[in-house]
Amino acid sequence: MYRDSPPENANFCANNSSVIAFTSIALAAVILLFCGFWLISTRQTSEILKELNSRLPPVAIIKGNDQVLEELARAAASAREYIYATESATRDSKLLAEIEKAANERRVSYIRILYKRRVRAPLRDQLSRLIGKDGVLISKIDEDHFGYFITESRTLLVIPSVIGSHMLLLKFDDRERAEAIRSSFENISSQSRPIGNVDDLHKVCLDFAAYGSRDA
Repeated sequence: MYRDSPPENANFCANNSSVIAFTSIALAAVILLFCGFWLISTRQTSEILKELNSRLPPVAIIKGNDQVLEELARAAASAREYIYATESATRDSKLLAEIEKAANERRVSYIRILYKRRVRAPLRDQLSRLIGKDGVLISKIDEDHFGYFITESRTLLVIPSVIGSHMLLLKFDDRERAEAIRSSFENISSQSRPIGNVDDLHKVCLDFAAYGSRDA
């Protein structure tokens, strides 16, 4: 997973597919539970998350767009080996700058999987500058999932919200849950298709433009 040997075709899925399937199902159940409650209301969500956090395995919960984006930027700034990221709606200048700095200056491997959502211009521009560089691998998948942001030391899952600026981030610190998140990401990665050059990237952006975008 280092820059000198990035995973071919974004396919670095774990060998045991049954383990991936199990962890993906378990993860989906927990995330759907969080997401359903998150869409009720800000006040109710706060109370419910407090209750859930007392019953679920350890997970840090960060709420609000500014706070979530700041946490993602810190994760990018601390990366020394790799950054695995998904989503097409990313447009935060600080976050994108930290990722680009990591790839250019620290030679951090950068894996980005685009979902079938409108690709925001700042992300498109960043990828146009980085595509084709050693250790940078960009791919697409014709589906939509939660947002993953993974480094060698951080495992983060972003859940967008339709309620204003109440984006939610789950930060997994215990090894078992972090591995489940990583396995879920690897499963998505194994189904994605690589984008090899700027022209192909722009074609994907045009193709995905019709599918709208989350305000992330």
